[in-house]
Amino acid sequence: MRQLFNLLLSICLVTTLTIAPSCAEKLIGAPVSLVPSPFARCPENKQAAKYFREAQKLGREGDIEGSIAYYSQALVLDPQNSSIYEARGTSLLIRRRYEQAIDDFDKSISIDKSNYLSYSGRGSAKQFRNDRTGALQDLNIAIRLCTKDSSLYTSRSDVRFELGDNAGALEDANKAICLDPNNGWVYYRRSRLLAQTGDRTGALRDLSKASSLNSRFKCNPVPRYIYGN
Repeated sequence: MRQLFNLLLSICLVTTLTIAPSCAEKLIGAPVSLVPSPFARCPENKQAAKYFREAQKLGREGDIEGSIAYYSQALVLDPQNSSIYEARGTSLLIRRRYEQAIDDFDKSISIDKSNYLSYSGRGSAKQFRNDRTGALQDLNIAIRLCTKDSSLYTSRSDVRFELGDNAGALEDANKAICLDPNNGWVYYRRSRLLAQTGDRTGALRDLSKASSLNSRFKCNPVPRYIYGN
């Protein structure tokens, strides 16, 4: 369950959580819908473009499998479009089809090495295959390509924590907050990290800040993760 929670948030830049306001504990396992990536490039082929737009529409509506199917049809007609591979890879990642996701991110990167979201997505897939070293390498590249995306730092924070680098994990969590100080998610992420490292006071402080920025983080009673159970 914790892995699914981290997966949903590690790709938060290209996804939108579609849930009613509730206690943060209930966010784990929440359904997602996809919104277009900043790298999205509509194919020049008219039929491929039609499939691409339909895939995006289904993704926004939360039909991830339908979105994958239409991206696949678009790729038959436009096999050199990096953004389609990235988009399908992200959808496959959400469906936990990690090997296929990595393959798509590999192809996306081979076509466009500037697509930092493909490095980030591949890093997330590697993390869930327990290749944390590989995940860290990909996230390092993603951050070199885009230093202003807070979601990249929260993703790397998770990986660093899993590798036992608590100081590095906290450094990344702090950086995410500096970049996006009005986003409740980044405070909630740091709250969980602080709880895992034993700083319950800091965890409660960050959870309170998260709830002041976003009502879906308001919890009563205090969520279980604060106390490590």
